[in-house]
Amino acid sequence: MRLVLLSNLYPNPEEPFRATYNRRLIKAIAKQIGKASISVIGTIYWCPLVDSLLRKRKKPPKKTQLDGISVSHPRMFYTPGFLIHKHHFFYRFALRRTLQKISKTSGNPPHIIIAFVYPDAVAMAPICRELGLSYSVMVLGSDFRVRLKQPRFRSMVMNCLEEASTIFCPGKALKHDMVAKGISPDKIIPFDNGVEHEIFQFRNKTTESAKLVHEELELGEAPVLNILFVGNLLDVKAPQRLIRAFKFLLQSKQPDQITDNSKSSIHLNIVGDGPLRPNLMKLTTDLGIAEQVTFHGRKTPECIAEMMQSANCLCLCSRSEGMPNVVVEALACGCPVVATSVGEVPYLIEEGINGYLVEIHNLSEEAITDDLTHKLDQALIKPWDRELISSRMTNYSWETAATKILDAVGN
Repeated sequence: MRLVLLSNLYPNPEEPFRATYNRRLIKAIAKQIGKASISVIGTIYWCPLVDSLLRKRKKPPKKTQLDGISVSHPRMFYTPGFLIHKHHFFYRFALRRTLQKISKTSGNPPHIIIAFVYPDAVAMAPICRELGLSYSVMVLGSDFRVRLKQPRFRSMVMNCLEEASTIFCPGKALKHDMVAKGISPDKIIPFDNGVEHEIFQFRNKTTESAKLVHEELELGEAPVLNILFVGNLLDVKAPQRLIRAFKFLLQSKQPDQITDNSKSSIHLNIVGDGPLRPNLMKLTTDLGIAEQVTFHGRKTPECIAEMMQSANCLCLCSRSEGMPNVVVEALACGCPVVATSVGEVPYLIEEGINGYLVEIHNLSEEAITDDLTHKLDQALIKPWDRELISSRMTNYSWETAATKILDAVGN
């Protein structure tokens, strides 16, 4: 069996932390079928004028290796912020020749797993059919839930999924949502995202270890309660929602300390990067809480695990999700989670056992922020059994997810 993952969501030398969940899944698949039997086409969005004006990252090499697996990075011209509903045409034009070469390789051609519905699968599934290449579509969450609400994308997404013979998705909730929209349940194969247990694991949070992490974050000498956010700084992740809730939380605890902009006994650590970062930093300044919020940028998995082991809770405040890896990883570390009730999150969070859920459906932003503030307050004062939280995640593994995908493709 030979496999090719095709997606714009894959790490590259210039973005080593991009979509690391796909990297971990492919690495687990390679362990079972051999590194020589799998390769990755990691599409790179490219707009020369914008990249030049903004002095963006360098383009990664067109061919490289990651974890001993061959990875190619074809360029796809795109128009940032406009004509997004036409991006699948650009994608198709850029990668048609790549798939043509694959179809002409000697022996049985590989199975193509196209990860992300739009633009990836909408663009390349028709080419796979045209060339006689077997393929499946991996739906990740927002590529279905968000796009289906947008009139220009709805029919493209539905047609793509209806024509696919096999659909993979992380978690049961996403399968339920697709079935509710008319996609046949028989061809949808849900799997649980895994976790690297050698990195994300419970460690007893001694006073000394907490102090060391605290000092590394440069939060001063006084002990603090740490709230942690890990994710891309995009609107769908709604980090501004957390910042506003954090402001209200500080006001309810220590209103006198906010006015003079001094250090408080509660701190918010934001790990990740994205286009919203400048606006979010300005928001913390406007709200008078810049001293209580630290933007760390992107961090290695090992560093994130240490922060999760030290944090009092992790907050996920997204508008839409599939099966958020950051929640699985935090729970594996024994870190309780306060999260909006989106995607697979309700299947992961047991109220009061390993975290709290914040309902967002049919509620105003003000109501959501109020509830988020309340749940964060509860999470900070509750004496959690962190070892128990971690023990409930032992069955989540990338090897299990890989086996499920290989069984489906092999059939």
